[in-house]
Amino acid sequence: MKANQPAATHNFFAVALFVLLFAGVSQTYAQADFFYGLNNKGLRISAGFGASTLQTHFNSNPLNVVFIGNLDYNINRYVSFGLEGQYGTLKGIDDEHRLKYYGSTNKYFSATANASVGLGKFADFTPNNRLQDAIKQLYLGIGIGAIKTNNVLVEHDDKQGTIYGNPQLQGKYLLLAANLGTIIDLPGILGPDRLAIIPNFQLNYVNSLYLDGFQSSQDSNLKGFYNIISVKLRYKFKSTQFRKRRVI
Repeated sequence: MKANQPAATHNFFAVALFVLLFAGVSQTYAQADFFYGLNNKGLRISAGFGASTLQTHFNSNPLNVVFIGNLDYNINRYVSFGLEGQYGTLKGIDDEHRLKYYGSTNKYFSATANASVGLGKFADFTPNNRLQDAIKQLYLGIGIGAIKTNNVLVEHDDKQGTIYGNPQLQGKYLLLAANLGTIIDLPGILGPDRLAIIPNFQLNYVNSLYLDGFQSSQDSNLKGFYNIISVKLRYKFKSTQFRKRRVI
């Protein structure tokens, strides 16, 4: 069962994104209210949480909670720039006894500058329902920043196993992030086109051998990766061009 955990984790990501996409779909499409071309430009603030998985030396990578905050600026409906902060936990477990350490727990903080582009920038079609709107707002994003690590290592009870060199429990390293997600607008809540739900999958690369605190062997060049599936609630500050329009 443990060997199948990465596949199970990826299935969790896929199912979660699927459910969130369809959460905003109306049962009937004869008539729907949307607020296109309204609050397309301006400042946005988002907050949410997610589940992280560490991908380094360990064979078992349990899910852990991550808290996320964003401050973004949309230059139009489909292009944005912003900042993101994360605070969370990355954990790995060696229950096959291949390493000196049974587990690593990393309480980390990260900050990145991000840019994203939505599908609607390239695919000009008029959505007829909320599902099509969420598809049109599918986006890809990239980010660059830094991560601050704070690891705690736990040895196996028999004290056996080897590592290379000395552990580095704390550090600051370059972080690169890639994002895939969508924006599901919530019309009519706190006014038209003010709130949105953002499901997101993020792949993170850390330019260090010590994301989990140690190097397993002299020949190991394994840099750190971790994944996050998250949900955020976004508030859109009203733009000067904001107005309501009904689309049938």
